[in-house]
Amino acid sequence: MDVAVNYCGKPYRMLRTLESLLEHSGRHIDAIYLICEPRQPRSDEDMGVLTRRLGSRLRVHTVAQYFGWNARSLLRVRRDAERRRSVRYQYALEETDKPYVFVTHNDVVYHADLVGELVRVLDAGSYAGAGAVGQCWNCPACTAGLCDGTRNARLRLTSVQALLLSVRVRSPRTRPWRIHPRRPVPLPECRLNEFACLLDVGAYRQDTMPWGSAPPLGFYGWELDLGCAWFRAMVAGGHAFAHVPITD
Repeated sequence: MDVAVNYCGKPYRMLRTLESLLEHSGRHIDAIYLICEPRQPRSDEDMGVLTRRLGSRLRVHTVAQYFGWNARSLLRVRRDAERRRSVRYQYALEETDKPYVFVTHNDVVYHADLVGELVRVLDAGSYAGAGAVGQCWNCPACTAGLCDGTRNARLRLTSVQALLLSVRVRSPRTRPWRIHPRRPVPLPECRLNEFACLLDVGAYRQDTMPWGSAPPLGFYGWELDLGCAWFRAMVAGGHAFAHVPITD
């Protein structure tokens, strides 16, 4: 498989993440797509420390546009290939020739072969991705004891029930106006957490732009967090996701 990771400064923290990943899961990994934001926070931080230590594994790509948290217009992303390939992780997911892509943040330390565990999960079932599902610590359904990462696919709520839940159970970010009027589940906090997850490239390309209609994984839109819009669209398309307690 290949790895996709976004780079925006902090080369030594990135190096710690990637070296710990390779220490435990290196036998599964070929290329590491280091996807660089065109605007870096500090010009004196040397990315050369990464290229010297990781060598030919790295495929460094600087995207054309910087979005931050403001990739709002899905229509513009759909129509403009350069803009689409500037969405976080999308370049790697379009360029890879591997069946799986592992996505990681640059502030994660790996202590065991998480990648191998996620591969076993995907190989054993029909899943579009595997990792920690749901930002349950923020979600009213989890607070109310109705749902968690292991049960999210079985949650059934009408629009009225979801609205009442969002009113009756306090949560940091889920408000009634964020509940989808026709498809209330997945609830707004539900996603495959992309700080450490494995994606099935075939499933991704089946329904995600430019091949399908789902927004790219890294597209924010008006959702609560990165990946929520993609997760919702993939679930609506019939895809399933495997929850794995990655912190273990």
